Amino acid sequence: VENGKADYVIVSSEEATDDFLSSVDLQLVGNTEYKIQYCAVFRKDNQVLKASFNQAISKLKQTGAFDEINSAYSAGENYEPENYSLENEKITVLCCPVFDNLLFMDEKGNLAGKELDFIGEICNELSLEAQISVVKEYDEMFVALEQGAGDVIISAVEYTPELEDDYLLSDVYNQTTFGVYKRK
Repeated sequence: VENGKADYVIVSSEEATDDFLSSVDLQLVGNTEYKIQYCAVFRKDNQVLKASFNQAISKLKQTGAFDEINSAYSAGENYEPENYSLENEKITVLCCPVFDNLLFMDEKGNLAGKELDFIGEICNELSLEAQISVVKEYDEMFVALEQGAGDVIISAVEYTPELEDDYLLSDVYNQTTFGVYKRK
């Protein structure tokens, strides 16, 4: 768009951070109707953990905690969570860090991104300690979950009816929307 080879570009809300938008000469024309909704994934036999997650998700939406996470990332800032009060009970969270600012490995090789903050807030609300288990391939998360190597997947998993046939899915905790931009 900036070099004149296209009139419009579609940019996700994950990419349209304040830093990005200030570095390009684009303006928002409008949002598309397409959006991706993200959920946590559980084995079919883990109704209790799913119900607990859904209660935590509901409360964190009501208190605005998830909005604060999204706002911080949109502004190109780090989210500053309250100190997590973790107790002894632990859950293993499976993830695959390949999703831009949703979940990625930073320049030092540390796991970073919004998804880490979402799971941190959910676990804090449930007084759980999240042990993060990183897998290299997206499909490996589901195999590991089925084999009992983890309790939950949180890794930019899109809520779909097809996925719901095989797994328990939490309520939607985040979504990516898409905007249409043109040159200013």
